[in-house]
Formats: sequence, structure tokens, C-alpha cells
Amino acid sequence: MKVEVLLAEEFIDPVAEIKTNKMTSTIEKAIKLLKNEEFEDRIAIQQAKEIVFVDRSAIYLIRTEVGKVIVYDAEGNWYETKTTLGVFEQTLGNQFIRISKSSLINLSAVQSVKASFSGTLDITLENGLEDVISRKYRPNFKKKIGV
Repeated sequence: MKVEVLLAEEFIDPVAEIKTNKMTSTIEKAIKLLKNEEFEDRIAIQQAKEIVFVDRSAIYLIRTEVGKVIVYDAEGNWYETKTTLGVFEQTLGNQFIRISKSSLINLSAVQSVKASFSGTLDITLENGLEDVISRKYRPNFKKKIGV
């Protein structure tokens, strides 16, 4: 396959053009890579000596526990990582929201929310995990879900 790259200051956004007489698996892979579709819906989690790829939609809860960040998925699996909660908050997108100083949840995984006596909200996720929405993050949570 012949590859040409043309650099010029007049180009603001990169454009890739593929000229061929037939579609091949190599070209399909190149298109996915160029569009960044292959990893668009997955996130890499550094866990000890390995990197685990998890679908974003399968991540339900991320929280710090005794100084460690734990990522919980839809099936109840958990991954301990050194990635900070703040980094996850920036990279995961709008379907995730901070609910306390130590927790971040996937909004699409919420099963129920109920008020508690102390002004916090108790939240239950579809996989049975529970957490608390603190008073500080309660207004933002309610705004995000439209209540």
C-alpha cells in the first residue's frame, strides 16, 4: 500500500483519503484506526502489571477505598488502579458524574435513588452496588438528571 502525507499550514483539520478498487480488511482496519472507533467505547485501566480494556458502558462505579481507586463493572468485577478519580472524571464523559469526594458513577447504571435523614441520597446501581450522594454533590446530581 502506498502512503502519502502532505504537510501544509493551510490544512487546519487532518483529512485522510483512501483510493482503492475494492474494500479489504486492511483498509477497514485503517479506517477504524483513523476514526479512532476501535477504542472509542473502551477505556484502558492500568492494573498492577497489566492493562485491562473495559467498555465505558460496563463501568458502573469508580471510588477510592482506603487510598486505592477501584473500578467496578456491570458484572461485579473490580479493578484496582493507580489512575486517579479526577483523571477518570475528565476522560469518561458526560454519562459519568461525581457523587462524592470519593465516588464517580455511570448515570445509565442507576437503579434507584432515595433520600436519607442526613440530607444525603442513597443510590443503588443495577448490579446491586450502593453508594451515597453527598450533600455537596447532590444539587449537581439532581440538575444532571433533570429533577
